[in-house]
Formats: sequence, C-alpha cells, structure tokens
Amino acid sequence: KKGLTKTTPIQREAIPLILVNDFCLKLLLAFSLARSGGV
Repeated sequence: KKGLTKTTPIQREAIPLILVNDFCLKLLLAFSLARSGGV
C-alpha cells in the first residue's frame, strides 16, 4: 500500500508538469520566432 500511495501522487503531478513543460516550450518557440521575425 505504501508503494501505491507514493506512486499515485507522482503520476498525478507528472501530467500537469508535462503540460506546463509543453506550454513553456511552445511559448519559448513563439518568443524566439517573434524575436527573429522582429529583427
């Protein structure tokens, strides 16, 4: 039971983390594209 209770919170937190990382990567990409386009 200890292994299960330790695994589920990590898995639950991993999904938002992946979404945040994906969003940040897209934001960085859009920012670099806007910068290169502005120059």
